[in-house]
Amino acid sequence: MLGVTDVTDISVLSKMTNLERLYLMESNVSDVTPLAGLTQLKVLRLEGCPIEDYSPLVDIYPNLSEKDFSVP
Repeated sequence: MLGVTDVTDISVLSKMTNLERLYLMESNVSDVTPLAGLTQLKVLRLEGCPIEDYSPLVDIYPNLSEKDFSVP
């Protein structure tokens, strides 16, 4: 069984366009590009992930009422 920490590839999430909450804390996700089109997201938690570039999330960032990161 995979734990959240084992997750690295989140590309499958790009098809879940009605997703409103996503918690990926302490996972090995480093590329958030697949989340860029999830315009219904209200909650996105990424604390502890080895993400260096949050810029793909710039368009959905204003829609997030709960987040633990900032975009440039």
